[in-house]
This record gives sequence, structure tokens and C-alpha cells, in this order.
Amino acid sequence: MSSDSQPRLRAGEAIPYPVDLVRLGPHAGAHRVAIRLAISALLPVIVLCAMGHQDWSAYALLTATVSIYGRRRPPGVRLRIQCQVAVAQVLLIVAGAALATASVAPWVLVVCTAVIAAAAAAVADILQWNPPGALFFVFALAVCASLPDGTRSSVLIALAVSAASAATVLAVTALDSPITHPSDTNTPVPARLRNPVIAVQALACLLAALAAGLTAAAFGLDRPYWAMVSAIAPIVGATTYAQISRAGHRFVGTIAGIAPAGLLFQIRMSQTVLLVVLVALMACTEMLAARNYAGALLFLTPMTIGMALVGEGAPLPTLLIDRGAETAIGVAAAVIAILATHPVRHPPTAAGSAEHPEPAPASHPPASAVSRPPAVHGLSDPRPFRGPGAGRDPGR
Repeated sequence: MSSDSQPRLRAGEAIPYPVDLVRLGPHAGAHRVAIRLAISALLPVIVLCAMGHQDWSAYALLTATVSIYGRRRPPGVRLRIQCQVAVAQVLLIVAGAALATASVAPWVLVVCTAVIAAAAAAVADILQWNPPGALFFVFALAVCASLPDGTRSSVLIALAVSAASAATVLAVTALDSPITHPSDTNTPVPARLRNPVIAVQALACLLAALAAGLTAAAFGLDRPYWAMVSAIAPIVGATTYAQISRAGHRFVGTIAGIAPAGLLFQIRMSQTVLLVVLVALMACTEMLAARNYAGALLFLTPMTIGMALVGEGAPLPTLLIDRGAETAIGVAAAVIAILATHPVRHPPTAAGSAEHPEPAPASHPPASAVSRPPAVHGLSDPRPFRGPGAGRDPGR
């Protein structure tokens, strides 16, 4: 490689190895995060079911995702991060309810969601929220904006339920604070990206989300935000390989999760039982999310389809087909955006740079130089694309 050449992205290096789809990263206290999430989601659901308002459960379940933030940070830092995320999540849920009340055109919702995707991705990187990315914020806005029969009271209900759920999350986190885990660290996880990378990846989220959402809407699919989520989910982290690998995990895991979802929801169950099942699926997703993304999607896919069954009452076959189609659209948009922004993540550097040292030529490199490095949270990061921030928690 010459001193001024751009690191090449070879096709073989951009495709996830099959073993990566089944390799587990370190446990790192995943059970604690899953338990906090399950409790934070289940308590509001029980209250809403007792009140006979299962239809409000989407607001509670979306807010409960705040509990996964700051997963490896010390208790005080975790609580501070969750307070920040909770404010953002409640505001977006209320904004989504307002959009549902206004009955905006689908393209308006796509544009609003894409703008939120870009802004949330940038804020998450700047503030070093863990997991990084805009996935949960996009869900908060788009799911609530897609709920049927929005009325003026829906906005107040969304505010009350999401605020109460956020308070539950923070209370559960505070009660868990005295318990420490060896994986907790004072070092920010993820490491902060360079400012140009933050800006360009936010722009990539905007354009990929717009392209995926408008394409899904043009094909008449009912939930363009599914495509938008698949478009932005891979665009996190410091390396092109990790992002392409994540896109592969997203596609394979979602397609593999459609069949279990179809079988699970063939079982007749009440709304209350369905909500308890969704909480269990959320906890199982979190047990694997930072260890193997494709494996986590075996649970996340049924959970997402189940939320549509609760909130929209759409036919199950339609949901299964739409989920597969919109995932394909979103992942395609993500891959194009990732490849287009590769030069920013891996800029040409002078030979001997401390940041990207030029490897010494060798006709017979040692085995350690060619062997695959260990997976980090289920996503390997091969040597040609290592850089600042490699090993970031890849998010969701």
C-alpha cells in the first residue's frame, strides 16, 4: 500500500464470515441489563393491563428501552446517561403521537423520521451513549406516529405513560446501582469518533433512511419505518467492515426470525398474554444484542411483529412479508451508504502514521498477521479496517 493510497475494500473482506453469525462475544453482564429491561417493561404493562388499556402499551415498551443505555458504565454515569436518553425518548414518543393525531401523509412521516435518525445518531456519538446509533429513537417516533385513531387525548396519554415508564426505568436503575460488575468501566464505551466521521455518518443515516423509507412507501408497504430502521441500524461504529458485517447480521437474523414469529403468533393469546410475551422477547433480545446481533434478531423480529399486532391489528401474513421486504430494502440502502462513506472512516494517511501504521511487506507473513482476530460483541473487525474506535459496542 502506498503512503497516499486509500485502504481498499475487498469483496471478500466486506462479507461476514459464516462463523461470525454464530460466534458469541463476551457475556459482560448481559443478564443484568436484560433483567433491568424486563422489570422496567413489565411493571408498566401490568398496570396498563389492570386498567384495561393494553392499547397504550406501545408507549411503555418503547420507553423501557432506555434501561439498556450505559450498560457498561459505572452506576452513577449509567443513571446520568439514562436520564438524558429518557428525555429524548419521551419527547419523541409525544411527537409521534402528535403526528398520528395530525394524520400526516406517509412521505411527511418518512422525512421527519429520517431527520430524527440523523440528529439522534449525531447526538448519540457526541454524548457517547451506549449503545450508539438512532435505532430506538426512530422506533419511538415512527411507531407512535403509525398508531391508528390518533386523537388530541393521545398526546397527553403518550406523555403520561412514557413519563411514568421513564420514571420506572430510572428507579430500577437506581435500585440496581449498589451492585457492581467486573465489566463496568470508567472508560467511555463506545470510544468517541472523530468529528468528520460523526458528521458523515449522520448524513449517511439521513440519506439511507430517506431512500429506504420512500422506496418502501412507493411499493405500497404499510410500515416504511421498518425499512428505515434496517437502513440506519448498521451505520454505527468506526470501521467499514464492522458496519458491512452488521448489515449482514441484520439481514440474515431478520429473515431467520420471520419463521419463528409466524409460528409463535399462530397461537391464540389474549392481549395481556401477548404483551407478557413481548416483554420476554425484549429480555431475550438484550441477552444477545451485544454478543451476537444475528442471534438477537431471532427474538427482535418476533417482538417487532408482535408490537404491530398489538398496536395496529394488521394481518399476520402481511406483517411477515412486509418485514422481509422492508429489511431487504433497508439493508441495501445501508450498504450503499456505508460504501460511499468508507473514505471518511478510513482516510489516506502518510506512511508511518501512528494512527494507521504502514504494514511491513512480507512474502510469508506470520500466522498472527493473517489469522482472524477474535470477535468483538459478535462482530469481527479484520486488520485492514482497524482504526480509532475499533471494538465499539455496535449497538442494535
